[in-house]
Amino acid sequence: MTEVWVLGSGTPWPEGGRGPSSFAVVHGMEVLVLDCGAGASRRLVAMGRDPVQITALALSHEHPDHCGDLLAWLFACRVQRRPGRLPLLHPEGMSRALDALCVGWPSLFEWPGGGVDRMPLASEHQIVVGSFNISATSTAHSVDTRAYRVQLPDASVAYTADTGPSDAVTLLANGVDLLLVECGGSDVDPHPWHLGPSDVARLLSAARPAEAWVTHIPPHADATAAIAEIAKAGLRIRRAEDGDVWRRGWTSAASPSTPD
Repeated sequence: MTEVWVLGSGTPWPEGGRGPSSFAVVHGMEVLVLDCGAGASRRLVAMGRDPVQITALALSHEHPDHCGDLLAWLFACRVQRRPGRLPLLHPEGMSRALDALCVGWPSLFEWPGGGVDRMPLASEHQIVVGSFNISATSTAHSVDTRAYRVQLPDASVAYTADTGPSDAVTLLANGVDLLLVECGGSDVDPHPWHLGPSDVARLLSAARPAEAWVTHIPPHADATAAIAEIAKAGLRIRRAEDGDVWRRGWTSAASPSTPD
């Protein structure tokens, strides 16, 4: 049965109970990690899986709150001699940053018996890795960014990553079982590269996911008011918390924002 684990529901601002963005889609023994903000690998260990044995890592973009754990993650793979190739999905626009890392730390991308397969994704891209049928689309963000949709036999999951209002992201999220949606903006002071609460509500009204978990709310924002505004979409929504686990029809969560 497919599960989604929240490894990080926060932002670039340090918070005691929230790490930066990271999520794991778990299907049997296979694990697809979406983004890896600082501390994501440690959270995955705490939730019962070995980061070295993941199936693939998909990065949305090069901002450190979404990929800050990458070097530590790859170093763990190298030290433990992870066998085989680790697929690393990323937007084409992130290639230059990864090239620089390859020059500075070449041993983190190739090691005896294994290494990293970099897979740059075009603005619209589909790829299958293991059991994961992955679709990617460009978002409305300040750097080249990909939102992801993951299709499995028993569930569909979409992750907006960082984005402003985007028809492409709305289409990608259409009808999924779970939408992980960012709310890094504000209705009072709109941000061009992030969704405000009203933007999220409009996205949900158009895409109609079965359930939406809201992430990336900055600590200085009024999260209660944001969730109340988003709830006007009339769907099942809640604010994601680090350590939450989702599967269809069941949630292990600290405090759902709306009754089941």
